[in-house]
Amino acid sequence: MLLKNTDEGYQYNITAQLQRNVDLGLSFNTAYTYGVSQDVNSVLSSQAQSQIRFNPISVDANKPPLTTSSFDLGHRFFASVSYSHEFFEKSPTTISFYYNYQSGRPFSYTVSGDVNNDGFNGNDLFYIPENQTDILLGTATTASGVTTYTPAAQSMYDDLFAFIENNEYLSENKGTMSKRNESRNPWTDVLDVRVAQAFSTPIGNFQVSLDILNFMNLLSSEWGLLQTTPQDTYNMVTLQGIETATGKAIYRFTKPANNTPWSPSDLASRWQMQLGLRYSF
Repeated sequence: MLLKNTDEGYQYNITAQLQRNVDLGLSFNTAYTYGVSQDVNSVLSSQAQSQIRFNPISVDANKPPLTTSSFDLGHRFFASVSYSHEFFEKSPTTISFYYNYQSGRPFSYTVSGDVNNDGFNGNDLFYIPENQTDILLGTATTASGVTTYTPAAQSMYDDLFAFIENNEYLSENKGTMSKRNESRNPWTDVLDVRVAQAFSTPIGNFQVSLDILNFMNLLSSEWGLLQTTPQDTYNMVTLQGIETATGKAIYRFTKPANNTPWSPSDLASRWQMQLGLRYSF
């Protein structure tokens, strides 16, 4: 392997922010950020070989094009409101709300298998078929060095194209090769709440705090879900073999239960509560 630096790639962020403290113990902080990041390799691993293995490409791993980085931010909106009042003398109570709304993480559609024979599995980008004649779904049987193709049942084709039509990026790019990190997980929004009560005593100051993370999920199990792919790639199909007569790849498609590439993150989609005690002297 020969590693080289590159002068390709760039990133920029634009932020507008407004902060204000007003009478009655209120304070506001709101900001909007738009970020763009482009690279040829997002360098997601610690080993040189893995930089090729985990960098989705269409044909030649030695010539990755400039595309969206795995660290591309997209849009982010943040707002916080805090209210502080002394219900008890010299013992202020503070109630705060923190809200974050931002673009989902970028990811790539790939094939489980080594389509381009570069020696790495799962890093080949998925060609989005325009119709059923664009892709072979079924079983590959090899005998005496000859691989034959047995078509899949119609239901597998129906499931694949139902999945494609249910996804904005896939449905708008049928008949083309998908690009690295050009698709995104759904937008995410999280509301956190904090309540802090201070106490002034002769031996020092105490503060009891209660933090509720992902407060909307506490109100309803259907709210505050972080929908995401498990990794930066999603395997659309599994390579079964190459038909000897035509040289075409044979794939298998398995429809996910929710008919989308993403699902709720187990921990990040749950509300969490933390009780704290601080002593200052």
